[in-house]
Order: sequence, then structure tokens, then C-alpha cells
Amino acid sequence: MHNQSLPPSDRDDTPALAVRPVRIKAFNEELRATLKQTLKTLAIPQAQFAQRLGVASSALNKYLTRKPEGDVGKLEARIIDVMARLKSEPAGGPIGLVKNEVAALMANFFNRLRDWRRISVVHGPAGIGKTSGVELYVKDNPSAILITASEWSRGGCAILSLIWNEVDTRGFPQFTGQKRGDFLVNKFNESGRLLIIDNAHRLSHHGFNFVFDLHDKTRMPVALVGNPEIIKMLKNNDQHFSRLAPQLPLGLTNAEKQAREILQLLAPESTEEVIDLATEIVRHQGHFRALEQRFTMGVDEARKTGSTLRAALIKIHPLFVGSNYALGGGK
Repeated sequence: MHNQSLPPSDRDDTPALAVRPVRIKAFNEELRATLKQTLKTLAIPQAQFAQRLGVASSALNKYLTRKPEGDVGKLEARIIDVMARLKSEPAGGPIGLVKNEVAALMANFFNRLRDWRRISVVHGPAGIGKTSGVELYVKDNPSAILITASEWSRGGCAILSLIWNEVDTRGFPQFTGQKRGDFLVNKFNESGRLLIIDNAHRLSHHGFNFVFDLHDKTRMPVALVGNPEIIKMLKNNDQHFSRLAPQLPLGLTNAEKQAREILQLLAPESTEEVIDLATEIVRHQGHFRALEQRFTMGVDEARKTGSTLRAALIKIHPLFVGSNYALGGGK
């Protein structure tokens, strides 16, 4: 029965509400399909991959189900970078890295720094395990960008190039006059991606200026990882030093425990035989790196001479620079 034939009191004259079509944000279907197949092939749970991206699991799920939200371009840029690292990552991950107390402290600090979106410093003596901690974190969180400063890559232009080589830049409009720095600013602006600079004590004045300017324009969190002298370098610039978030100083907390963690990775069957020697080495300059170097050479010496590992370590100890302390009671 039509509405017009009803008595006036029974008519429904309420205008029909127009149903607005749901607008789906544009996304790269090929990338979405590739990601979905990759997760299936490698048996990576969505929640785990979302953690690697540094985004909420719900955001990744909406993308995979063709209903993306937020800045889709920045999300897809992260996906491309993380998938590239998955392909280049060796089976089982980096070799020889120990998830010890130092690595755990660094991982916790990096996660907090991502929330703060500030610049901060992680510093400790050479050989304490800073580089291993960084590499382990990036393995578990590949959306983080890791670069390493050096004597030949320490200025602003060099740091820009190092970052450029670590991310997907296929969207860079060539021959338009746009600068690479401006492209990176647009790419990282409010992205929340963590930039980690290892050996940051090698940065030049211009290198530090570039890093602080990049942070100011993007609000991306930055971790400067280096030896203790980096604090003095930053104190020389009031503008830089006043903008630092709380720092993370690293050092030995339990030499025997930390030495045992390394020995369990290198040669678990020899741990009890040499734990006292390893602990003494770790307590001195060079720390974990010194232990690894001596252990590698000690294993080779024991194999060649038929001696025990303990005897070999004591024998080669004086050959190393800085070994001005007795090992094994000098026996």
C-alpha cells in the first residue's frame, strides 16, 4: 500500500536518510597482497609484524583487509623498508649477538624513547656491548633506522646519505629540484620511526647539527649511541645539550653473570672451566669485546697445541695490548 493512500495520521513523512558511501583510502594493492603472502609464507603473526613496524596491530589488520586508516603512505613506506630487511636477514638472525642485560636495558630504553619522541644518548665504555644491543633491537624492530658514524661518514651530508641508503626512496621526484633532505623530512614527519646512530661520538659539529635539525622538523625519536666522551661533546653546545631527553649510561653490573652469558653462546661446554678467567677479562678495559677476541684466539691455540682452553687463554693473555693484569693468578 502506498503512503499516499494512508490516512494523514498514519503516514510516515520522515524524509529518507541518504546513505553516504564509505570512502576507502587509496593504497598499494600489490604491496598489500605481497605483504599478506609474506606473512603467511614466513609464518609471522600479524601482531609480531605490527610490532616490527612500530604500529598498532589494529592498524596493520585494517590495511591487510583493505580498510586502511591514518597516513597510508607512511605506513606503506615502513612496510617496504621492513620487508626489505626481512629478505636480507640471515636465517636465525645476526650471528654472535647475546641477549644479555645490556641488550635488555637498551631495548627497554629505545621503546621509551619512541614514546617520548625526543633525542637522547646511550653511552658506555668501548666493548660493553652497545653495538650488539643496537643490532639485536633493530632485528626485532626493523622499522627502526640504524646507521653508523665513522671518521669518513660524520658530517651532515654523509649522515643524510647513510639514512638515504637505509630507506625506500623510490618516490623521490628526480629532476624536479627537490632536495633529498626535504624528501626525508616529508617521509619521516610525525612517523615516529626511531633513528639510531651508532658510534655517535664520531659525529662532527655539522653532523650533530643535521641530526638535531632533522629531529626538529620531523619529531622522530633519535638515539645517539657512543662512548662516554659524547656527553662532553654535547655539553659544549648548550642548545643541543638542553634538548636531550634522559640518558642511559651503561656499565658492568655483574661481571660474572655477564661473562657467563657470553660463554654460554661461544662454548657452553667450557663455561665452568674458564668462568673465572672470563670474569676477570670482562672487568677490565675492552670488556665483552676483549673476552670474545681472547676466546677466539684461545680456542685456536688450544686446538693447535693440544692444551686445555684454560691454559691457552692464560698463555695468549699477555699478547694483547692492555693486558697489564694477571689472569688465573698468574699461573
